[in-house]
Amino acid sequence: MIRVVLRLLILGLVACHGIAAELEVDKSVSKVFAEVKASPPHSFEVVVTDFESVLSIDDSGAMTAARFTFDFADLDSDSNKRDSKMRSWMNVELNPVVEFVLEKTETREEG
Repeated sequence: MIRVVLRLLILGLVACHGIAAELEVDKSVSKVFAEVKASPPHSFEVVVTDFESVLSIDDSGAMTAARFTFDFADLDSDSNKRDSKMRSWMNVELNPVVEFVLEKTETREEG
């Protein structure tokens, strides 16, 4: 069993609050990685070495659109052997690209 948790750490965003805009991700200061838990029980981190993203906000600063894509070939765990096995698990020849698309946002009141 493989469980992947993706976290997108975006440190370099260019936008102004109060102005609808598309945010630009500065890849030089941003990190995208997955924490992978596999069987037999062990875990490791995989870094996405290249990606594309589109993030849009409205004039109130709320996220209105988001798309994040990368090629499975751009995952790097610092182990060529493990990377090869991981690409086999993910069947990258049939599914070479990963894409996450924001479908909706919700506002929840705390309390």
